Amino acid sequence: MQEGTDGGRDPDRSSDIDQLSRAVPTAPTLLEGLDGAAASRAVKVDLPPAVDGGESAGRVTQAVDGFVNLGVPIGTDAYVAAELKQYLAGHDRRLRAIVEYSRCETAAASDGGAKKQRGIRLSVQLALHFLRFSANSRDVHLLRSKGRRVVQAAAEQHDRGVRAALAAILCQLELPKAGTCADVSDSQMTPEFVRAYPQMVLPTYQGGLGVRRWSAHADAAYVGQAALSWQSSMVPDAEGIEDTLFPALRTIIQAAGFLRVVPVGTPRPAGALRGAYDLAQAWAACVAATRLAYPRAAGQRQSMPGHATAWLFETHGAVENLILMPARAQKRLSRAVVRLELTDFVASLDRDGSLAGLEFKQNYMREAEAHTGDQFTAFPWMPDGQLHMGRSDVLINLCLRFMLVPQQDVVPRVKLRALTTCARCKHQIPTAEAVPSLLQRLQHQLVCPKNANCWKVTHNALEQVVLVFVEECGMMDVGLEPRWWDPDGTKEDGHCRPDIVCRHPETGVWWVIDVTVAWKAIWRSAVGTASAAAALATDKRAKYDEALRRVRVRPGQRTVKFWPLALECNGAWGADMEELFDECVRMRPRRRGAELYHWSAMEFGKHWRQRIGVAVGRGRAMCASAAARTGSSTSSAGAAESSPYLV
Repeated sequence: MQEGTDGGRDPDRSSDIDQLSRAVPTAPTLLEGLDGAAASRAVKVDLPPAVDGGESAGRVTQAVDGFVNLGVPIGTDAYVAAELKQYLAGHDRRLRAIVEYSRCETAAASDGGAKKQRGIRLSVQLALHFLRFSANSRDVHLLRSKGRRVVQAAAEQHDRGVRAALAAILCQLELPKAGTCADVSDSQMTPEFVRAYPQMVLPTYQGGLGVRRWSAHADAAYVGQAALSWQSSMVPDAEGIEDTLFPALRTIIQAAGFLRVVPVGTPRPAGALRGAYDLAQAWAACVAATRLAYPRAAGQRQSMPGHATAWLFETHGAVENLILMPARAQKRLSRAVVRLELTDFVASLDRDGSLAGLEFKQNYMREAEAHTGDQFTAFPWMPDGQLHMGRSDVLINLCLRFMLVPQQDVVPRVKLRALTTCARCKHQIPTAEAVPSLLQRLQHQLVCPKNANCWKVTHNALEQVVLVFVEECGMMDVGLEPRWWDPDGTKEDGHCRPDIVCRHPETGVWWVIDVTVAWKAIWRSAVGTASAAAALATDKRAKYDEALRRVRVRPGQRTVKFWPLALECNGAWGADMEELFDECVRMRPRRRGAELYHWSAMEFGKHWRQRIGVAVGRGRAMCASAAARTGSSTSSAGAAESSPYLV
């Protein structure tokens, strides 16, 4: 069946289809699609004989209007449009089911089981994964197989539905019963969510949530699939010369070369192959996006291998050279789209000179640090709950990450006579308004002195994670808070007791590790500085200076390396944490597998980055909501390790 035909006689049909259409059919019937898809007319036809005058090679069912192949509708424009309508209806039902699951509004979602394990309610953590990897990713199969001309409107509606579902999961929207998720307008969502959504579509390593707007990647997906189809169809003939199994694909690529002069958005020239026109348009859009995203690199005469512009040089920017595209073409092409989305978002932050805009920009610069998004990529598969994040844990961290309106049940109550002060520490809550907002009250809890015990609990949890990590990496003589370390030190001399000591198995150097968390934010001048963690690490080095001198004169302790592992409360790592982690992973053989880490694509390093991120995220949520929990103990007594956390 020719893609995108109009139901009448199409000159683009192949000779085989022409022979089928000339065959004498039986009476038309209806061919039902899968999953409630639109019905297509179907006829029984005789295959043409193998030799002239011979008998028919058999009878087959011919879909006159189209058919669904692996979930993708192939056929006339009218048939594809009807199938896309059915697809969007199913997409809306799926989104609503995920929202209900996140709120445990159905019997199936509230009866425990995988939704609640070890006393932790996992519905929100799992719902976000369902949204990203099931509901949202389904669209990419359509975009890979159909040109933007056919699926643009459906792709945009798909993205609007995902956006509304995400707002509902994060409690920033009460999803209306009537209509579809895609019909939800900005006015129905909180203004904070509307402002933060362009940040959420960014990857987690760029300060986002990884909820991609797939409509923006339509051209990259279509070109990438064409390149992949060509590469995967190459087989050697009897003489050892490789050629494609899809001659029609070669024809489309060659025909697209003649259409590359057609500007993007111009109607298809009469008689041009639809597939060739769609490919030429998508290619031109990818070339323009890459040159716009990387103007300097695209303007050079040569490019470094692996760079996002390398494919331009390898193909000379000509669609007829698509057969020269490197492997994983879609991922390379999408890098330009992601870069443009990031550039547009940062530009919007720079244009907003208001006080709220400056605060939002500073918050983004802190959240764009490396590893702040590791906690949001964790799947709660471990039976001991090491990667579990409860509903409040996820929602509080996302509210702080994107400056959303938090739920009132996690914000400390205030007295009407003292709306601008903390009811626990009596300190003034920083605000430029007459009364602090819910988010500002939540942010204050991270640095409230009454949360010293919460800081200590978070520190101890991180200490245990790092302890197991270094043991897994093969470190020797691992000890936790050893009393024998620095025996000659006194309180007056600055006696120190590290969190962990161990010995490097290759060099024999003793590692002295002290884990600490910076709870107070520091003004950022650029992304990638981790200012609070750097300042805290400097303080730790000064504190341990005398103790290290005393230890290094003792027998067997002359070679000692001190590691101040400073992290920020949003999960950002200091330089020492990065260096230690890389060295430990280097010693560990590169292994992956479902037996080790449950997910077949999981690696050792990624698993432990998630473990550390989850430990920090839990502590952040615990501190932020400590005063709102009934019967919580918030005494600061006995928290000897609390003062270093406040930078």
